[in-house]
Amino acid sequence: MKKFSFLLFVVLFFGVSLAGQHQNINFDIEFEINKDSIELADEFDIEGEVINVSNINLQGDVYLDFYVGTSIPPLFFNTVSFSDTIPVSGTIQPGDDEDFEIEDIKATDPLFNLQINQQNIIIIWPRLGAGESGDSIKFHIDTVFVKPDSSVSNQDFEILPLNIHPNPVTNNNLTVDLTDLPLEPYYLTIWSILGQKLTSDIPLLGGQINQFNTKGLNNGIVIAELSSRKGIPIKRKRILLQSSKQ
Repeated sequence: MKKFSFLLFVVLFFGVSLAGQHQNINFDIEFEINKDSIELADEFDIEGEVINVSNINLQGDVYLDFYVGTSIPPLFFNTVSFSDTIPVSGTIQPGDDEDFEIEDIKATDPLFNLQINQQNIIIIWPRLGAGESGDSIKFHIDTVFVKPDSSVSNQDFEILPLNIHPNPVTNNNLTVDLTDLPLEPYYLTIWSILGQKLTSDIPLLGGQINQFNTKGLNNGIVIAELSSRKGIPIKRKRILLQSSKQ
């Protein structure tokens, strides 16, 4: 699996409890897309686990709900793009994990409906089948940028690195290292995980290290988005804010 710093925290930091009809079984999910960006002719894989099964045994297959889009609506879990199934052989005991993998997904797959020249957001959360129940089901998020085929000029949509540290942020000071980028303007925007814009577009300069004070932002998981001078999103990254003083 590729390693995203914003995806390597314990999934309990990432998850948001979804209230539903289930009782008694709790479990989480984590997954990663194996590529940062793809062209229309490419394929990609999703690899993940249903983890931290607790309370009672989980019997039967595990069902996954997917949301795919370019933004995150407040009630995304009521907007299921499609569903899939994790076949389970036998019973999952409390504390067990169950791996899953979706391979060779085409960028043009109508099921995913990925948008060109966009950072596409994929959210997956597990649900239970008939006769199963739980009350603290978590979701997980990853993104993939879709570019036109290489034969199409794509200079405005180049995927560039976004080096942000520390992560988590514990002292209200966020460093955005753009030393590897061209010496030109960029913009940083902070979003909530539900798609609410938390800051205005903060001007940064490529070719140098930039500082941003997070004072005034609530602790928790947020998404940092770097955009080009034309306002085109280049990269998104999850960061955890946990400063003791706001």
